[in-house]
Amino acid sequence: MLWRHGQRWIFDGHIAGIGTGSGLRAVVGLWTQSPFGPFTDAMVQLPSGHRILFAPTVEAVGFGVSSVPPEPSLARVRTTIEGAPLTRR
Repeated sequence: MLWRHGQRWIFDGHIAGIGTGSGLRAVVGLWTQSPFGPFTDAMVQLPSGHRILFAPTVEAVGFGVSSVPPEPSLARVRTTIEGAPLTRR
């Protein structure tokens, strides 16, 4: 099953991302329901804008890669991560 432009598919799960001032970004997705079944993927974007997607199947990789350039945004958000021995605020 390959993705076609214009199709609407539903993914249910969680996604988390982080970005640095140098332009490096990382996103991890944990999808409990998707057209491909449950899976986890990760994307890294280099400061050059080049994106690398790590996914468990060819279909998931083909679905997730796009050429839409990201637009920076600023938001004031407080995130707390706790897990012994790490605490980050």
